[in-house]
Amino acid sequence: QPVIVENRAGAAGMIGTAAVVQAPSDGYTLLLGSSSVGTTYAIRKQPDIDPREDLTALAMVSRSPMTINISAALPPKSLKEFVDFARASPGKHNYGTVGGSGSVVHLYTLLFLKAAGLSLEHIPYPGSPQAVPALMDNQVQLYIVDNGSIVGNVQTGRIRVLATASESRVPTFPQVPTTKELGFPFAATAWYGIFAPKKLPADLRRVLQEHLQAVIADEGFRADMARRGAEPGTLAGEAFAKFLREEIDAWKAIIAEAKLELQ
Repeated sequence: QPVIVENRAGAAGMIGTAAVVQAPSDGYTLLLGSSSVGTTYAIRKQPDIDPREDLTALAMVSRSPMTINISAALPPKSLKEFVDFARASPGKHNYGTVGGSGSVVHLYTLLFLKAAGLSLEHIPYPGSPQAVPALMDNQVQLYIVDNGSIVGNVQTGRIRVLATASESRVPTFPQVPTTKELGFPFAATAWYGIFAPKKLPADLRRVLQEHLQAVIADEGFRADMARRGAEPGTLAGEAFAKFLREEIDAWKAIIAEAKLELQ
């Protein structure tokens, strides 16, 4: 059966999310959502959508550690050197984000800047196809994103990966140290998952979850995820819904502790 993909970008993914929330609960309209499903709810004062109540969590598709990337046109060769370099000229450098204000890329970058004590100017982009060339051309100096979005462009020599924001090194960049190794207080992981509208009938939920689990277990899919620097998802159904609830609570606490401005 053919699948029609509709890219409804904007508002940190909320335009696409709203379309699925408003769709019939017949199993024919699904959302491929990212970590931003939770972050955009957590940072808004009066969110229009509560993903915990308005969506049915079916399965996490993948997880991918994020990397701290700079333009190779800059002098710094390490994370410490970049932090010192940027501190020496506050407000004179830019950072890029994708997904809109409140997206997971935006929030993780704000947390990084706060942890590093840096002041950079924000330049938002519609997506990585625009942000990555901007980094390569040194229009932005910093871009923190999941490593799968950057891996294909690092070989150009115009992007420098300073660190992986994870506990252990990733196969895509085995030579790159982790923030844990460097003693830097920052960790960041992006995920993607499949959601349906709320009140999805139990029989449809079961069928969809079975098909999704079969795809995630497929060797071809897993090999493709590995090439992209991602790990296949391991959560489905209520376990995925519980993860989302806990992540939203965690983001709310992080936002409050970091004193990030609510939107």
